[in-house]
Amino acid sequence: MTKILILLALILPSLAQAGPVFRGCYDGDTCYFDLPDRANAPVRIMGVDTPERKNPGCQKEQTLAARAKAFTETSIALNPVRLERHGKDKYGRELAKVFVGKSNLADLLIQRGLGRAYDGGKRQGWCQ
Repeated sequence: MTKILILLALILPSLAQAGPVFRGCYDGDTCYFDLPDRANAPVRIMGVDTPERKNPGCQKEQTLAARAKAFTETSIALNPVRLERHGKDKYGRELAKVFVGKSNLADLLIQRGLGRAYDGGKRQGWCQ
């Protein structure tokens, strides 16, 4: 029993510092993570707006939304992830800059044409 307690004492602190645990994405700019203070927390990626998955305005938006979601999920799943949290948005989601490896995920989405720079103001449509 003592050996088990010692082992747990050694393992538990490292698990607590392991960082966010990725659970999946709703779309290209909202994903779910287990955080130290909240399980399955929705996280809104700061600095980018991606096409809407729910009720897209046209086929182009629907296609881009699927590509953005797939890119975001793959980027997070295949790289070390760091979240830089900045409070919550009006929907209660955690706002965070998301880094995959050494890159800002918002920048990667924008560079690939899967998202637009966004600061929380009025969004542009994707169907023009």
